[in-house]
Amino acid sequence: MSYKVVLAKESYKFSATHFTILGTEKAERLHGHNYQVAVEIEFSRLDSNGMAVEFNQIKPMIKALTEQWDEKILIPTQSPFLSLGQIEIDGRSHLQVQFDSRHYQFPESEVLYLEIVNATTEELARVFAEHLLGSAALPTSATAIQVTVLETHGQGSSFRKLLNSEE
Repeated sequence: MSYKVVLAKESYKFSATHFTILGTEKAERLHGHNYQVAVEIEFSRLDSNGMAVEFNQIKPMIKALTEQWDEKILIPTQSPFLSLGQIEIDGRSHLQVQFDSRHYQFPESEVLYLEIVNATTEELARVFAEHLLGSAALPTSATAIQVTVLETHGQGSSFRKLLNSEE
């Protein structure tokens, strides 16, 4: 027997800019999405109050992450195809990004550095789940977490991680 808690509120969204790298010399144009996030957590049992988890234990963490990611330029720091550097302009730090013959410059305050190889929904879902697991004190009865990130209605990816196992 298992239970699943689903947290997919309309307010769990963020708008961000990115480009997906498709090869050594091919990438999408810089563009944005209004991403929607859903979190599902599976449990093996309920507590003595008939609850798997108090929703308010998880909801603020999801909302905080979406707010942190909102209105940012997503930069995959592990990409072997990007060259990243910093410069100062008028006393403010800026990020310089180079991909093939393209050169971008962004104010540092508008950049979200993510330890991913590409700014895809698959990678975003995984990193979002890892952030939640790093900050959430889930009950020991939690057996799995799944995060879904949609970049548009009906199009996105999910990442699922079994908990308390070798996976």
